[in-house]
Amino acid sequence: MNSKLALVVLSLIFISCTNLSDKPKESDANQEMNTLKDSANLETAQPINASTYDLLQGKWQHVDDKTNFLVFDKFIRKEMSAGMSQWDEETYTISDHCLNEADKESVAEPEKDLYISCTESDLCWYVARLDADNLELTHMGRGNTLKYIRVK
Repeated sequence: MNSKLALVVLSLIFISCTNLSDKPKESDANQEMNTLKDSANLETAQPINASTYDLLQGKWQHVDDKTNFLVFDKFIRKEMSAGMSQWDEETYTISDHCLNEADKESVAEPEKDLYISCTESDLCWYVARLDADNLELTHMGRGNTLKYIRVK
């Protein structure tokens, strides 16, 4: 009886070890993305999802306030509205949760690469919708949703 139990335990250990070695290695694209992030020489690591990052890039106009524009240019977020004499510029990070101080204790569920944090201004947004033409950001501090359309 003890030998049967030992055989079962050894079989389970063998199966577990075999499954671990069969796990796929990190793809070349992910390795390249990590190399790019490391070489970007930014203040903080930039954990990004290529599709979120890629889709954000470009110029966006607020749906209701036609004078409000956002531009995502690599890891720089720019904003301009009526009454502003120049673009407000700041680096941003895409991550699984807010990285700014005001929202660090947030109980929001982490979601892969759906949070945009600007640590200098202490702001964070949740990406509620993002496709080639539409961007909806929920401001984590206030809870309001900002809707934008892509412009050329």
